[in-house]
Amino acid sequence: MPELEVNFDVYCASCGAGLCGNTTVSQGRYRAKLEIEPCDECITKANQDGFQDGKAEGQEENEE
Repeated sequence: MPELEVNFDVYCASCGAGLCGNTTVSQGRYRAKLEIEPCDECITKANQDGFQDGKAEGQEENEE
């Protein structure tokens, strides 16, 4: 079977952080598999945003 070697960099579309350390490439029988884990910075931001949203919602409910 022919082989193809490709070199590329992977970046987060939201914040631009490099994701090469979050990327795994494996070779299956008929095709290569590329897995990219989410950006740690964006996960942290999403968790903080969710915390702030829940906190604001809880304060609104408490005031009622």
